[in-house]
Amino acid sequence: MAIEPAPDTPSHRFRTVGGMSERVVDAVRELAAVNLEAADHLGVRRALGLVRQVEGWLASVTAATVRRGEALHAAGAGGDVVTALQHEAGMSKRDARDAVARAGVLAGSPAFAVALAAGAVSAAHVDAYRRAVAHSPVLADRVDELVTAAGRLSPA
Repeated sequence: MAIEPAPDTPSHRFRTVGGMSERVVDAVRELAAVNLEAADHLGVRRALGLVRQVEGWLASVTAATVRRGEALHAAGAGGDVVTALQHEAGMSKRDARDAVARAGVLAGSPAFAVALAAGAVSAAHVDAYRRAVAHSPVLADRVDELVTAAGRLSPA
């Protein structure tokens, strides 16, 4: 199995360390070092912010992995991505289907992709955007506004 680090690109504007941005590496290091048993309310809030950053990055990596898996499957090399997510990532079938749908949204919306990778929005925000656009496609024309708003709001 060959896994190669992702190149630095404008959509991944952070320097990478083995495919992971330094920001995420620093967040993981800080989380690993924190003593949550002794943390005060500000320490807990800081840890939660770091979790959001790491989870956003992980969701964006999952989406990129899904897109690559779909391309391989379409070329006849590899199985169904939903099944792979279930078996390899331990996802439920519903979560796997959501991950595949999320990957499609991120492929068509670079603004959400960058915001998710940076931890500015969550996977739930991307899912809410997908549902909203399915209901009212004209919202796709306002994606930049919606990304900005999503960074300030909790997903529905």
